[in-house]
Amino acid sequence: MTKQNINPFLFRHNDKKYYITITITISVLILLIVVIGLFTPYTATVKLPLEPSRVLWPAEVDENGSSTSRKIINTATYGTNTSLMVFDPWSFTHVTHGILFFFILFIIKIIVQKVYNFSIPITTIFILTLIIEFLWEYIENSSFVINKYRSYNEFKNYFGDSIVNSLGDIICCLLGFLLVSISPAAAIGYVGISEILLWPHGFTSAFMDIF
Repeated sequence: MTKQNINPFLFRHNDKKYYITITITISVLILLIVVIGLFTPYTATVKLPLEPSRVLWPAEVDENGSSTSRKIINTATYGTNTSLMVFDPWSFTHVTHGILFFFILFIIKIIVQKVYNFSIPITTIFILTLIIEFLWEYIENSSFVINKYRSYNEFKNYFGDSIVNSLGDIICCLLGFLLVSISPAAAIGYVGISEILLWPHGFTSAFMDIF
């Protein structure tokens, strides 16, 4: 394989507008997390249509059942604090979301370009990925899906993601999208390695089998 063939696969995009868009988007999401952390009480909740009330960012509960403080990262796969802090082991699966969404939408881009002779900009594909992940987080935290999770013993104490956890998941998805847009080879490597590392813990980066 020649260097000319390798480079497009390793460094696919050099679109300045795209990088500005993704930087601004992730920065806004981080800012929302900071605002919630600084200006809302631990018990603050929000109610969205078709969803149960969701806590914004609660305090972490220790092994004695006492509230401590807010944490950015929770390392437990299954537990009282899982899906309540900004990042947890499930965050790795959302990086894979971004990678998968990129490949799916990129295939659609190729089809549209061949059939209609119209090229979909990478920025548009990014925005579509953002919308899809927002919808994913919304549907995942619907009463129907939460009850589906809770039908499994390991999720019996699961009552949905906190708002900051959903924001963290979206950030991870966008980082996965950024990774694959720069280096598809590295992104494919990430998916393979994450699958291997996460499998012993009872879950993988692929779409959950909750359906």
